Amino acid sequence: MLKGCRFDLSINHKTFFMQNFTLRFGKYKGQQFLSTPTFYQQWLLKQDWFKVPAQLTEVEKASKQISQLSGQLKGWNGYSSKGAAIYDSLFDAEVALDQAVENERKYFGMNEETKRAEMDWEYAEISACNMVDDYYNN
Repeated sequence: MLKGCRFDLSINHKTFFMQNFTLRFGKYKGQQFLSTPTFYQQWLLKQDWFKVPAQLTEVEKASKQISQLSGQLKGWNGYSSKGAAIYDSLFDAEVALDQAVENERKYFGMNEETKRAEMDWEYAEISACNMVDDYYNN
């Protein structure tokens, strides 16, 4: 399970930006990677067999979903209900991709804390507008 915590770890003059995740093996099984001793983190990262779990961005997730749905849609004749449902899901995935790309542009260069604060502010602003609309329309 990945967490959003970023950590700067330098090994042999190379810098890695780590995502925190739960170890599923070894002496520290069940613990978060970043809560283990530094010597263990460094040793683990030097091992050829160890692969850090990948965390996909929202754009990558949406692109992957579009690719999977496109593969399922191959050979659709335009009439079956299953194909229509996949087509609708494909449209939703394309909308999600557009939104992810827009968010990536909007928040480019912000650190996670600033980005989260900006998103919270936007959510509060939208919620307030919705409450005002509900008050006047009901």
